[in-house]
Amino acid sequence: MGGMVFDKKVFLRLLEEDEEFRLAVAAKIGLLEILSKLESHDKKFNEILEELRLHRKKLEEHDKRFEVIERKLLEHDKRFETIEKKLLEHDRKFDEILGEIKRIWEELRRHNEILDKHTRMLGALGNDIGALTEATLSRFIRDDLFDEIKLMGERIIMTRRMYVVNVYEVDLYIETDKAIYVVEVKTRPSIEDVRRLSRIKEHLAKKMDKNIKAILATLKAKTTLDILSETRKLGVELITY
Repeated sequence: MGGMVFDKKVFLRLLEEDEEFRLAVAAKIGLLEILSKLESHDKKFNEILEELRLHRKKLEEHDKRFEVIERKLLEHDKRFETIEKKLLEHDRKFDEILGEIKRIWEELRRHNEILDKHTRMLGALGNDIGALTEATLSRFIRDDLFDEIKLMGERIIMTRRMYVVNVYEVDLYIETDKAIYVVEVKTRPSIEDVRRLSRIKEHLAKKMDKNIKAILATLKAKTTLDILSETRKLGVELITY
């Protein structure tokens, strides 16, 4: 050892107690470089551990968020199932209602066909009743006029049913030696019926040198105030039954 006595115990004690000696020995054998690298590795390792800790923390947060999302998805699934059940129930009820509507519509269609048939029958019956009523009224007014004419001492020259005067047709035309009676029989009289009789009266008055009497015969129940007013204004006699 170059004249130096190596004392192992002293060496170990110096390594343990003398930091400067310890560093000198470490430098001599290259331990400082190793320790420096180990320290650098420890630092990097600690940095990696810290990053892993942060990542783990983030993963835990993500797990918690995922659990929340998963719970919400499960709730949404349950709600969707509930909505789906309700929609299916609504579809079933809608189909029932649609079937009922179709049944009612078919029933209405059949009722409309029956109603149309009855309407046509009532229309035809109404026409028949109207014609019969007018024919009956014509008979009444003719008999009444015949009696009145006889009482006035007039002699009947001509009697016609559905007689054409100028361009107008009248239900009853009676001519006596002194007067002419033009009669319209209407179950539902109108203002135009009154005015038409007035025009016939004016036409005959210009052509015949006789007293012209225009008469509207109708049902009392169908006589309105405007008809009464118009007959008085135009000089048309109104007879109701």
